[in-house]
Amino acid sequence: MLSNFFNSKSLNTILTINIIVFILYHLITYIEPDLNLKLLLALNSKIYINLILTHLFLTSGFFHIDITHFFSNMIAIIVFYKIISKNSDNVIIEVYIKSAILGGILWLFYIQTKHDYDTYILLGASSGIMGLITYSCNVLRNEHLFKIFNVRFLYIYILYIFLYLSFVAMINDENFGGEIAHLGGVIMGYIVYFKYNEK
Repeated sequence: MLSNFFNSKSLNTILTINIIVFILYHLITYIEPDLNLKLLLALNSKIYINLILTHLFLTSGFFHIDITHFFSNMIAIIVFYKIISKNSDNVIIEVYIKSAILGGILWLFYIQTKHDYDTYILLGASSGIMGLITYSCNVLRNEHLFKIFNVRFLYIYILYIFLYLSFVAMINDENFGGEIAHLGGVIMGYIVYFKYNEK
C-alpha cells in the first residue's frame, strides 16, 4: 500500500536526502560536538563565504537542525505528495532545487539589511516545498480538491492560503527572513510553471 502512495522517485529522493542529512548531522555532532557542520551545510549571511562555498545555496535546502522544523517540512511533503507527484520527476527536481537557490539568494540580500546580519544562517526545505506547491497548484488550478454544497475548493486555493499565512508572518515579523526565502520558492514555482505550461 505504501509503495502505491510513495510512487515518485524524485520526491522519494528529496525525502531520503533530507532524512539522511538530518540523521548524519546529529550523529556526527554528537560524536564530535566541536565540529561546526553548519558552516559546510547552511547558507551563511556573509556573502563572501557563500561565494567561496557556492554549494551552500543547494545544501541549505536539504539541511535541518531543529527536529520540529525537520518534521514539519517532511510532513508538508507527505501531505502534498499526491499533488506534487502528478508532475514528472525532472520537473519536481528542477522546481525544488531552483526554488531553494532563489529563496537563498533573496534571503541573502534581505539579511544584509539587519544590523546583526552576521549572526544569521538559512536552512531547511521550505523554499523548495513552496516552489513545488506553487507549481503543482497552478498545474491543477482548475481542478477541485473537494466540494461543499456545490462550492468547489480548487487546488489553487491551497496556494492562496499559504501566501496569506506567509504575508501575515511577514507583517508580524515572526520569521521575515524565512518568509522572504519562501517567497523565492513561490516566484520560482511560477517561473517554471510558465516555462512549461503557458504558450
